[in-house]
Amino acid sequence: MLRSQAFTKFWISWHNSVLQFGRTNDGISLIRKEIPVSDIKYVTFSAYNGEAMHWKLYLPPKLEILQPKKVQGGLEWVKGGDILPNGALIGGYEKEMLYVIRAKHHAITLAPGKFVPSLGLAIMSWGGEAHIKSDIEVLCGYNCIWVPTIGDKLPVGAVVAGYAGQEPLYVGRVVKSGHLLLGKVLMSHKVCYFPYKDREFSKQEYEILVNPEISMDSPNCCDKERLSGESESYLAYYEHARSSMSTSDTESE
Repeated sequence: MLRSQAFTKFWISWHNSVLQFGRTNDGISLIRKEIPVSDIKYVTFSAYNGEAMHWKLYLPPKLEILQPKKVQGGLEWVKGGDILPNGALIGGYEKEMLYVIRAKHHAITLAPGKFVPSLGLAIMSWGGEAHIKSDIEVLCGYNCIWVPTIGDKLPVGAVVAGYAGQEPLYVGRVVKSGHLLLGKVLMSHKVCYFPYKDREFSKQEYEILVNPEISMDSPNCCDKERLSGESESYLAYYEHARSSMSTSDTESE
């Protein structure tokens, strides 16, 4: 492997207490030895016949330790269309990333839903069906988390995304058929409604979007005791729309 007329290239590495030595052209180690120490200070080489060897060492570049950049701002709703604005919040996955949107439906509802980039469409659910929307707002920003919950258990700091009558609507998401799907949370119904395959489904177990920086004293904090109550006309309409569909539709494909 060694020639007196020219240099031969080798590589040497030290990682996870393992020392390896090999040829540059194939990447396969010729020597591999586990050394149970946290660090090594040097490596020695010796020739078989005792002759002197000459080495040229090429050290890897020193990697700069980057300092985390402080990000300012928070969540905001930005006017959207068929192209997502900068900073759009990823909320789910259905063969591709899904983004959180909201749109008006009838005169008394502003409800969250999903944006599907490959289709360029915003979709929300209502009354047992999925509805395509063109006049939308996209949730942008950072500093939010998804909190698992069930029924009408509302975490502190849940992000209010809209309303149905006088009742707040929240951003929820569920796992269904291997997908992570976005929808709306209606506390009075104790479920998360979501669009899937042109229909509306619901689940009692879901995740809800939360801003962890909102405290109990914040006016934007919504827990169950602070809800102002729902609109009777809205609930009557919604229940009528739901009752026209089979109850088995809720969890069927």
